[in-house]
Amino acid sequence: MLFMGSTKYPDENEYEAYLTKHGGFSNAYTESEHTVFHFDVDPDALHGTLDRFAMFFVSPLCLEDSMEREVMAVDSEFVEALQDDECRLNQLMCHTARPGHMYQKFTWGNKASLMDIPQESGLHVRDELLKFYKSNYSAERMRLAVLGGEPLDTLEEWVRTMFSVVPSGLGPEQNFASAGFPFEGQMLYLLASVKGLHRVTVSFQLPCLEKLYHKKAEDYISHLVGHEGPGSLLSALKSMGWATGVAAGIEDSSFSMNSCVYIFTVDMTLTEAGLTAGPGYGLAAVQLLFQYLKMIRDAKAQRWVYNELRAIGEMKFRFSEEEDAASYVTKLATGLFIYEPQHVLVASRLYDDWDPGLVEDLLNMMTPSAEGLRIDLQTKHFQQMKEKLLKEKADVLCETDPWFGFEYLAVAIDEKMQEALSSVSGSEAIQFPPKNPYMAEDFSVKAKGLSTTQAPDRSTAGDEQGQNGAEKGATGKNMSTDIDDVPRDAGDSGIVPEAMMPELLLDEPGLRVWHKLDTIHLLPRTSTYFRLSSPATYGPPRAYALTHMMVALLEDALNEEAYLADVAGLYCGLGPEGRLGVEVLVSGFSDKLHLLIHRVFETMTNFKIEAKSFSNVHEMVVRKYQNAHVKSAKHAHYLRLLILSPLSVQNGEILQELSKLQPQDVMGFVTEFLSKIHVEVLVHGNHTAEEALALARNARSQLGTGILEAKDREATQCLKLPEGKLLLHRARAKNLEEQNSAIEVYFQGNIDEVRERVLAGMVEQLTAEPCFNILRTKEQLGYSVNSQIKATHGVVGFAFSLSSGKYPPSYIEKRIDSFLEAFEKELDAMPAEEFEHHRTAFISEQLRKANNLWEESSWMWEPVLNQRYVFGSRFREVQELRKVTKRDVQDWYARHLSPHSKQRRKLAIHVVSVSHWEADASPDGDDDSGATNADAEVDEVTDVEAFRQSMPVFPSVVCNARLAGSGWIDRTSQLTS
Repeated sequence: MLFMGSTKYPDENEYEAYLTKHGGFSNAYTESEHTVFHFDVDPDALHGTLDRFAMFFVSPLCLEDSMEREVMAVDSEFVEALQDDECRLNQLMCHTARPGHMYQKFTWGNKASLMDIPQESGLHVRDELLKFYKSNYSAERMRLAVLGGEPLDTLEEWVRTMFSVVPSGLGPEQNFASAGFPFEGQMLYLLASVKGLHRVTVSFQLPCLEKLYHKKAEDYISHLVGHEGPGSLLSALKSMGWATGVAAGIEDSSFSMNSCVYIFTVDMTLTEAGLTAGPGYGLAAVQLLFQYLKMIRDAKAQRWVYNELRAIGEMKFRFSEEEDAASYVTKLATGLFIYEPQHVLVASRLYDDWDPGLVEDLLNMMTPSAEGLRIDLQTKHFQQMKEKLLKEKADVLCETDPWFGFEYLAVAIDEKMQEALSSVSGSEAIQFPPKNPYMAEDFSVKAKGLSTTQAPDRSTAGDEQGQNGAEKGATGKNMSTDIDDVPRDAGDSGIVPEAMMPELLLDEPGLRVWHKLDTIHLLPRTSTYFRLSSPATYGPPRAYALTHMMVALLEDALNEEAYLADVAGLYCGLGPEGRLGVEVLVSGFSDKLHLLIHRVFETMTNFKIEAKSFSNVHEMVVRKYQNAHVKSAKHAHYLRLLILSPLSVQNGEILQELSKLQPQDVMGFVTEFLSKIHVEVLVHGNHTAEEALALARNARSQLGTGILEAKDREATQCLKLPEGKLLLHRARAKNLEEQNSAIEVYFQGNIDEVRERVLAGMVEQLTAEPCFNILRTKEQLGYSVNSQIKATHGVVGFAFSLSSGKYPPSYIEKRIDSFLEAFEKELDAMPAEEFEHHRTAFISEQLRKANNLWEESSWMWEPVLNQRYVFGSRFREVQELRKVTKRDVQDWYARHLSPHSKQRRKLAIHVVSVSHWEADASPDGDDDSGATNADAEVDEVTDVEAFRQSMPVFPSVVCNARLAGSGWIDRTSQLTS
């Protein structure tokens, strides 16, 4: 509600509109003890945004009609959470907390809790909302973090001026330490899983540790319990065939870390065998967990383990990289409640007080008889277990959560069960992890004439975003971005900043190598990408199944090694690129990078499959396909890509082939895969050209002598949709309990060229905020609403996606077309100044500097992956943007998006819940089809394969031949010898 206008800025949508015009983004979230508001924006608009932001906490309007719409938005979010396993477990834990404890509150909120029940009790909801605001929003209970390019004195002056009028006087923030532990303890709960998995969560209630952050005793324990290297709990569970994954520690959320409790959880993803092994469902794995904890406890706290964690923390902080701006200030603002001022920037990496006594005290709270023990089991076999347990045990409680409506069982952990959990499971494989061979020792920087001592000051840089957490296309802005950084004639002259241009070091049959020595970030890190293309993956569904099994088995075989590397700051990831091969990413600290790369390809070429490993991995991959697209929105996205790609295979067909596979099939496939292969490599970072070439040649030599020419690689294709027809494909939601339907409406443009991408991008910039404001905020069609450009297999398009538990897709499609019709008129009437604001915001986003080396590497890798080799396209787009007129954008919109267009190519995907199936319209040309163009034809795509065979395809846009002089630097003649 605080976003919806203030006395100074009364327009309900003023804040969001201002952000959108200046390349900005905002959000907010509430946790157990705090609410966080955050934004990022172009540098020149920071002052104006801060002024609007400050008014949230001075004089918000909280208008009645706005409030009612936002209640419905919260209700839509709640409906989305109903079929989410994580949300259901979280709700069960809250519902089963001690009576009267703060945890027992219904934290989600929905229409019933926020409006219906209060009104039935005679309460005026807006009055209650304002009362809550006035009793909690006080300056001394707030923390603020601002990141900007201005001098600190200037930022401080802004903050003092704008925020000094925030009301104060309520006293410091509330503390819930006196509430005690939230759960009774010594209880086992069972509930059904939505995704058909088996997961056991063991929770230990620990006292609040927030003031002991510099000791990190809990990190010592989570490091050992969650370790995945040799001798680990996970390795032992895998060897027994009981589990495929383990995660341990205290989650970084105020549900798990707050003033009354720290909740240490161990999540184990069980196999079918693991579910039924031992004394009761899932308890064999829990037995092994307690055996591992006993081993750690008996060995006493080990200083060398803590020293290794400290070394890793220091290394990662010393060489930390820029983060997403909004994420970083959010972390700082919440940290200000906990950390001493001098530790705010470094707290997450600070290990400066070894306290073995505290470690042992915490371990003593992690026993089968511990007061705070709680076990939760989610399983797809809930009904069978329910029937069995109700027959066997008289004290089993079967109840229903009043808000989510799911059934659960509650069983007391009695002395007999405690004894069973304390018994030795028979595994002697568990042990402390080995010393880590991947710890970097050489941190020198290879860029000529530069060293870490000359690197820019990173004293305000936070925890590195990391390869696991970074996302392509992050919305964070680099506050030093200048939209005039690149010459205005760069696009015309073909000039692209050197930092965006890799060198072509080698181009020979079977191997192509790209390289860029980092001269910007100046850190001892390198990113390496490998794309392995083989005709073996080009075939029918069986080839897909074999490729996925091969990659999954490789990941399993590499898991122990990859985990050790990950702890030391090296990331390894593998993934099948559909039918186009396998992608390998290895990145992190440069010093030991070559060791991990060698290990990856050594494992691939000396592939061995053990029967138990095959069984575990096969079950995991099959479950992954069974659970794919359970969420309606993901299902709609998958169906759109399936229809548009003539080479893709339906998941059901792959699943059928997976069920037939045996170990010898995969072994034979590996041989076939390696018999004819092309490897494309990008090395970007702290490696010289000679080192990059040696690294790539070594990896290629490990793969054998089978050669596939670059020109013989298969390329992706995209169907060319017919003009003037409205294509519709309807499918039932996979989860029969799902209340949400989803729609993805796709409008196809032309081949992905700079001008086409720029015009579609401007439409995205212009429609993003009004689309959200109209369809989500005002019309309340659903909680998740998006409009964005889509680059699908070399073709530019535009899509609207929305999920709703209230309306069927046919109705939503009509509202999308109605929005498109209305916005066409808005665009026509848009003042030139407003259009220029949007153009400037778009240019600023395109010229945003990479937050870190990995993000820059991913930008560089994309042109290699799509085989087009057009680097620095963002800068070429900027030059085209400066030429584009409002009329150009209007013409693109009128042709591709306008409901009145005769050339529009539209594909609507409806994923319909059971409750909406009858209400969702059949495509018979009436109003319920969603069409507003009376002259357009509506065709329902019922047979996807037949439709794909009947449609033409766009010509391939890949460049398989080497094009010397096409923009990159060609050094093959210097280095191939």
